[in-house]
Amino acid sequence: MEVIIGREEKGQRLHLAVGDKHAYMGTPGCVPKTVSRMHCKLTFQEEGKYVLENLKLENVTYVNGNLIAKKTVREADRLELGSDRYAVKVGDVVAEVRKLTPQELSLAHLKAVWEQYQDDKLAMQIQQSRSAAIQSVSGILSMLSIACGFIPGVSNVLRIVFYGLALVLSVYFMVCRYKNADKYPKQLKALDDRLHHDYVCPNPACGRFLGYMPYEDLVKSQKKCPICQAVYKSEATQP
Repeated sequence: MEVIIGREEKGQRLHLAVGDKHAYMGTPGCVPKTVSRMHCKLTFQEEGKYVLENLKLENVTYVNGNLIAKKTVREADRLELGSDRYAVKVGDVVAEVRKLTPQELSLAHLKAVWEQYQDDKLAMQIQQSRSAAIQSVSGILSMLSIACGFIPGVSNVLRIVFYGLALVLSVYFMVCRYKNADKYPKQLKALDDRLHHDYVCPNPACGRFLGYMPYEDLVKSQKKCPICQAVYKSEATQP
């Protein structure tokens, strides 16, 4: 994407042109006439890098105080246009351009994030259910020992054995539950924290958590980010 930077013809604000779209910065009359109407061009490259180039040999442009004709710049760099050195930051120009042309970003990678979250959560729930099933053995043994009292011919020794086993297992499982009382909540919190970190707006400058909405519903209902205005698409970005 290329942005033409120059002076507005009538209002003399800073004029930014991206194709047939236009944006203006500053107040009327703020840009001196030493800044031409088509002063320089800012070309977007990979994230965070841009190329600034004068459109005419006679145009005067400084980057961080150094006179340039063409230079790779970053958002933190300071531009000074014209011999009167009208100052503006690259990041401010980029922010205005983003409003004209919202980023189009893919949500495709979030499908794996959501599926992994669901798989891990299900595995934790299954583990909890299995632990509960195993712990029910002590209750079953207690019931058997009681039932033996109603069955003719069953010795008192057998009943005592069942009672003893039930008691031992009850104590054992009670100790295990006490030791592991915080294990499941901690696992659940770690899982939740990971989702908050990964299931976010793909714009690095935004990173808004997208909530607990399943991926299939997310791509149907959210077409753009309400914070950074990035436009979402479900297919992967082509290299």
